[in-house]
Amino acid sequence: TARNIFRYKRRFLMTVIGISGCTALLLTGFGLKDSVNDVLDKQFEEIFIYDGQVIVDTEKEFYERDVDKILGESKYIDSYLQLFYESGKAASAKTGRSYEVNLYIPEDTGLLENFISLHERQSRNKIELTNDGAVITEKLSNLLRVGVGDTIQYRDTNNVTYDIIITGIAENYITHYIFMTPEYFRNISAKNPIYNSAVFNITESVNIDEDTFAEELMSEEAVLGVILTSGIADKVKDTMESLDYVVMILIMSAGALAFVVLYNLTNINITERVREIATIKVLG
Repeated sequence: TARNIFRYKRRFLMTVIGISGCTALLLTGFGLKDSVNDVLDKQFEEIFIYDGQVIVDTEKEFYERDVDKILGESKYIDSYLQLFYESGKAASAKTGRSYEVNLYIPEDTGLLENFISLHERQSRNKIELTNDGAVITEKLSNLLRVGVGDTIQYRDTNNVTYDIIITGIAENYITHYIFMTPEYFRNISAKNPIYNSAVFNITESVNIDEDTFAEELMSEEAVLGVILTSGIADKVKDTMESLDYVVMILIMSAGALAFVVLYNLTNINITERVREIATIKVLG
């Protein structure tokens, strides 16, 4: 095999390309699952560092006071931050396409770093929220083909469109987000944000049953929903379990392909050598 490979450049090239392709598929299979698991760890341990989120009923009278009572007086909750949360669509003139996005406006921007870490992916530099624009997530900036200083269009739930200037691009892996200060939101929309949500951190020294804790919060009239990040992470991991079968098929297929390539090349080389020796014997 080595003799024929070095004798024929074309065969040498085909061998290298074939085995390189099989090896690349094997590496892809082995690396795919680990990459997905690392993404989940980064999302829910380095970027979203809060433990849970509550959605409140803003139509209920004194709902803000109820939130302070529910979260501020609970022995299970260490700290919390009220947010304006809304799902809308973001678009840019460069692509002409729009994407679903979540808008987050913290009541106190100084406390945001205790719950959500806004930083650049490569440099790890911290991104500050300013009144000059908004911070968007990296995947959204890639899809819209925009960067710092560019302008995107955001359409809210009432189909009202606002122009938003980008002041930062933050690391993120699951869904798309826009973060801005209450002052900047007032500047572009001429209205005050209604804080319909709150993120919180659970006291570390207290052992609680998360299901029971969520049910206790849901029993409050002002609370419409409760989301725990641990539950989200578990659901995403359960969904990703189906990826194991894809990875297994990919690895087995790549291994079988490598075996077939090597077997055929070796078989051809041996057959050719046998014929050469037989010809030499016939010729004496």
